[in-house]
Order: sequence, then C-alpha cells, then structure tokens
Amino acid sequence: MTIIPIILSGGEGKRLWPLSHPGKPKPLIKLPNGQTTLEMTLQRAAEISATQQVCIITREDLYSSHLEILSLRSECQHTPHFILEPEARDTTAAIASAALYWSGICNVDTLLCILPADHLIEDSSVLKASINEAQQYAENDQIVVFGVTPTSANPHYGYIHSEGSNVLAFTEKPTPLVAETYLLNEDYYWNSGIILATAGTLLRALDATCPEILLACREGLDNAKHTTSLKVKCITLGHKAYGKIPKISFDHAVLEKVTNLSIVKCPMNWTDLGTWQAYEELLSVDENGNRSHGEVHLHSSNRTAVIGSNKPITLIGVKDLVVVDGPSAILIASKDSLEPLKKIADAFFEAKQANYTSETGITAASKLAAPTMIKKPWGSYEVLEKRAGYLVKRINVNPGKKLSLQSHFHRAEHWMIVAGKAIAINGADCVHLECNQTLSIERHAIHRLENPGPDPLIIIEIQFGDFLDEADIVRYEDDFGRASGN
Repeated sequence: MTIIPIILSGGEGKRLWPLSHPGKPKPLIKLPNGQTTLEMTLQRAAEISATQQVCIITREDLYSSHLEILSLRSECQHTPHFILEPEARDTTAAIASAALYWSGICNVDTLLCILPADHLIEDSSVLKASINEAQQYAENDQIVVFGVTPTSANPHYGYIHSEGSNVLAFTEKPTPLVAETYLLNEDYYWNSGIILATAGTLLRALDATCPEILLACREGLDNAKHTTSLKVKCITLGHKAYGKIPKISFDHAVLEKVTNLSIVKCPMNWTDLGTWQAYEELLSVDENGNRSHGEVHLHSSNRTAVIGSNKPITLIGVKDLVVVDGPSAILIASKDSLEPLKKIADAFFEAKQANYTSETGITAASKLAAPTMIKKPWGSYEVLEKRAGYLVKRINVNPGKKLSLQSHFHRAEHWMIVAGKAIAINGADCVHLECNQTLSIERHAIHRLENPGPDPLIIIEIQFGDFLDEADIVRYEDDFGRASGN
C-alpha cells in the first residue's frame, strides 16, 4: 500500500533560541554539518516511501524559506504538496488537515506517515524496517506510534509505557528521578513522534475525540486557496476557520484517548533536537570538554559550548556555559540554568515587540521574529533599518532569478544598484540598470526586479510609506506559485 510522508515543519523556535526563532524555527536552521533537519527529513521520506509525493505542513509565512530549501535539493524526486497554516495551531490541526486533504486526493485507505521535521535519525533503514512492520497494524485500523529504546534518563523527552504492542500510557517530560526509573524498565520507550495510520483511521479518531477541531479544519480546507507551479502543489487553509482551532498536541487530543493504538519498537539512533544539551552533542569535543562551532577561541575553559556566527568569539577562564551568537540576540547561560529558556525567549519577543511598536507606531509580529537575513526562493534580503515612515533593505537576487510582478498600496520604493546588473519593469517601462544607477517606483505601480546576469545582483531598497510590511503586496505573476490570482 502507498505511504505518503507527512512532514510537520514549523514551531515557534524558542527551544534553541536565539539561533532559532519564530521566523526561522528548528527545521530551518543549518546544523554544523551544513544541512537543516528539514533537508534530512526530506531525504528520510524518500528512503522510507516509494511514492513520488510528499506533504509538508508549515506556516504560511515560512513557505518561501521551505521553497528555498527545496530548490537546493535538485536530486529530490518528490512532488511536494504544501499545506500552509495561517498560524500555528499545534499538531492536532496539522494532522487533521493532512488526513482530510489526502483522503480527498487519494482515498481514506491511504497510509500517512507523520514525520516531525526537527529530529535526527542516523540510519533511516532501521526506521524503514519498523514502518514495514507497522503496516500490518495500520491497515487493520490501528494508529501506530514508534518507540525508541532509551539510552539515557532524558527528562526532556516524552515516554510511552507499553506491554507488547499495546500502549498503556504516555508521559510527557518526567522528572529526572522518574526518567531514571523508566530507563531501568524495559516497558518504557522514548516517544519518537512518528505515527503511521490510514487517513480514514485518523479521521475517525479525530471525530471521536475532538470533532470541533476536525470540523474547523474541514472548513479551513473548504475555503483554502489552491496554487500549482514548478511541480509544487500548495493550499493555504482558510484564515477564518483556522483561527477557531485551539492549540493542542495530537498526543493530548487524540492518542491519550483512543483504544486502537499500537506501538512498534524502533531500535534507531534518534535525537529530538529540542535543547542546547542535544545540540552541543553534534559538535566535536576537545580535551577540556569544550565544544564549539565557528571562529571560537577558548582559554583556560572547561565544559563550555560555544556556537558562533560571523564574528570571532573568545572566552577566558569559564566553565559549564552555553554561549550562542544568534542573528538578533546573544545567549550566555550556565548549563544547569537553561530550563526557563522558553519563557525567557517569550519575554524577549514581547519586549522587542513593545519597543518596536513604540518606536514606529506599527505593530508587526513578523518583525520581532524575523532574522536579519530573510531567505527567499529568488535570493535573500536583509533589513538594515526600520523607523516610522521608512525602511531600508539590502536585497540579493541570485543569477537568473526574478521577483514577482507586484505592486504595493501603501509604499513607494527607491532602488540603488550596488553590484551586478538588473532588468526592472516599472509600469509600462522596462529598463536595464547597472552599478550606481537608481530607479524610483511610485505607490500602486506594477514592477519587477530580475537578475539576468551570471553574478549576484545586490540593490539597496528604501521604502517610504505609512504601512511598511511584507503583507502589503499584490503579486500578478510569480515563478514560485505565489501569484495573488492563483
């Protein structure tokens, strides 16, 4: 039977703050090996399923970042289906939307394999063998979860208590003492978050445990916007319906309440990359127990983890610290004081939002979450400065790429070419621009920027207006399936 991989890729980006954040959650951050966990999950999906289709569920505002990663995977043979959520509503809504979508495209007997995008698995062949074993249960109206044999008493993981193939109970993040007892008991497993079931089984379980969520997801799907381009199929769920859905995990809403539940033990080397303790295990260790990434110099220091970015970092005479140079903040913490990190990140975002609103008079949640560099399928941009009435960007357009044909209601734009060559549409005009040349674009003018050359195109863009936000855009044509009329 066909298995459709369903990749859950989103999150609030707070557990690995400040490297991750709401604008760039864990699946999108590059690890020391140069890959993102999303890339590795896509590869895993290709290995465990013979189908040429894969489904990625993420937030609408993260779509461009996901397209950028997909564009780097030229060897990927999957036809990606995107289900875009107007806002994150946790895993119950995501899984319900996927089950509704695929039961309509295929049928209710289609097997869905739910794969979190922020996990590390060393050997996908072990997972594939466990999924093959699980099919017999899933085809018999069972929801199958996958348990990993614990190798440590990790209090940050969820646990499954089982008896044979039967699931007895779930425990989320036990105390260290309780985790120690689980480690000594062969009936307890780490909860991998991976699920196998038919679309019909999932829909029946959702209808029995949380029918109001299923109904709202159905309404969101009925009012979804559909686009198809470049072999990418995309639906954006209806905003009004999705806003009604409570934030609740699939474990709490469904798995803890149903009886048609089975577990398959999966002896794979698995890591949920959800803490800085887990992240530092990816780094090589020196003779003093230090781990680092980037240009880092440690002197007379012990058991300290340092994650640098684009500037040298020197530490002298420290021990048991985690130091992270993130895109918009720096974290320096004692290793035994990281438990409240998520709450601290929340407070940071709230304070930054308040300051930003006070300075500019504009409320934009994306601004506080946004990294300095925003990846786009055509390149990237960096916000250099934003104040009331104006915004300055550095825009980098990759060779051969072009932005959408677009217009704005609330802003005018002024471009200065600083590197490369450009072709620009401005109303009825099409002009060729070179270094040190400028172009002014009035409000409502239909315009487009293209890089026709072999070198990167870099421009400085200054926006003027009373509402300076990425939401102020109408796309008429787009190479990446984002046109407003699609």
